Amino acid sequence: MTVSEVIRTQAAQLASDRSSPLQVSETIARFVRDQIPYYLDEWDLSAEDVLKRRRGMCAGKALLAAELHRAVGIPTCFKVIRILGEGGLFDFMAGQLRENPPAEHSAGEIWGVLQSIQSLPPERDHILVQVWLNDRWVDLDLSRDSDLDFGMRLVGIWRERKVLSEEGPYDSLDGWLEQRMLRRAVTSDRRTFFDVANGLMEQIREVGRIGKAAGVRVWTDDEVRKSVREWGTIPDCPTGNSDETALINRIYVSVRQNIKRGRFWELPNVLAQRQSDCLGYARLLTFLAIDSGLDAETIEVVQDNAGRYVPHYVCMVKLSDGTRQLIDPWYGSADISHSLMIARTDDGGRMLTCLMNMDALQSIPQVYGLSPGQLRGVSFYVSGNSFLARDLEAQAIDCYTASIWLYPSNPRTFFNRAIALERLHRREQAREDYRQAFAIEPSLERVQATVEPIEGLIELDEKGLSEADQQVYLLRKGFVTGKEETWSEIAARCGITPSGAQKIFHSVQKRLQTN
Repeated sequence: MTVSEVIRTQAAQLASDRSSPLQVSETIARFVRDQIPYYLDEWDLSAEDVLKRRRGMCAGKALLAAELHRAVGIPTCFKVIRILGEGGLFDFMAGQLRENPPAEHSAGEIWGVLQSIQSLPPERDHILVQVWLNDRWVDLDLSRDSDLDFGMRLVGIWRERKVLSEEGPYDSLDGWLEQRMLRRAVTSDRRTFFDVANGLMEQIREVGRIGKAAGVRVWTDDEVRKSVREWGTIPDCPTGNSDETALINRIYVSVRQNIKRGRFWELPNVLAQRQSDCLGYARLLTFLAIDSGLDAETIEVVQDNAGRYVPHYVCMVKLSDGTRQLIDPWYGSADISHSLMIARTDDGGRMLTCLMNMDALQSIPQVYGLSPGQLRGVSFYVSGNSFLARDLEAQAIDCYTASIWLYPSNPRTFFNRAIALERLHRREQAREDYRQAFAIEPSLERVQATVEPIEGLIELDEKGLSEADQQVYLLRKGFVTGKEETWSEIAARCGITPSGAQKIFHSVQKRLQTN
């Protein structure tokens, strides 16, 4: 099989100054994986086409990798595998198209792409290139470039590939690709489908780039579990509502014993530093609750139980009797009732993000927390705030832009990006962002929300106060129930005398006032 001159030239450049076939192969693999981004396209593109376009899907990238290896004398062949489809990726795309459709495409085009996504079969074909190194065949899966892969991890749609069957090895893919072109699932307006899907993947890729630049770390579920195991055992979920409540309380106590209030919101940092803000708490509790067999998600609080407008996040657990319980370590409660929340509901197959009070949260049959993409949008918003506080406006704008794409119904992100734009004297863009911020309902309450009324609670842990003493303080200050509790009520809740409650409260106040 002959190799074209353009392939030979590229291979020679990649192989220069490499001392072994393994090093050459690694360089070629990195080039094909990361310098040839993954895009949906036709199955029958040649290796030269993929190199010229500087993009391709699994088949084209495998062909290019094979040709580059062969050009430097490294034998290759191909393996065809059947995998469960990229449900996470395409489900995410469908959600973005419904909630935030790209302006450059008509409603009819978007509808057609959604229909095409729904028509995709659950099983997909996938191509690997096999390379002969150190007297054995090595499988190389070079389809996802690292920016796309990291972006998928950030927005919570990365999935381990589940292989159902294998074919091959094949010296050539020509016959297989010819047959594959006859089995295309999307046949109507195929180019529009590619354009829209690739545009969304480029957005995910940009999220990955911004996340890398911002220093975001992502752990796998197993890495989170490994870190949590250092605390001790989180019990398995028993059956029955009372047992569910007991499990929630045990998880809550375990988290509060091991993770104190702090300023970290990404789970790797939360678990490494043993400190968390409310978002980190909500994410960690949601993870642990789900891992213990509970139905849990993260929701946003707009107005807390005392009527304060705060940017705040809690874990919501749906119990087997249909009731929903909010867990809020920042406020010191495993069962709290806030006034207004942001959650999602199912409106005939379309997920709506909306404002609801506690009654609605309990009565609406299908209530869901923020999606993984929306939660990543919140994380980017918080990262943007961190950059803005350090006068790093360009980095802040990048984070806010990623946040807006993932969670466009958060007015605070538009408002803060406008501030960053104003600082850079980009006033027209800032005005448009201010307009966008106040066009989202409820806007004024969310824009004016501030952490100041609740930020001081971080000192309870910084001063090393016990959980029992904290509980007295939080009850008296109204954080647990939303109102200032009487000494007798505090005494009854905490198993102490009213005078003892007063003594503890004043002692805590004194500790907090000490520098």
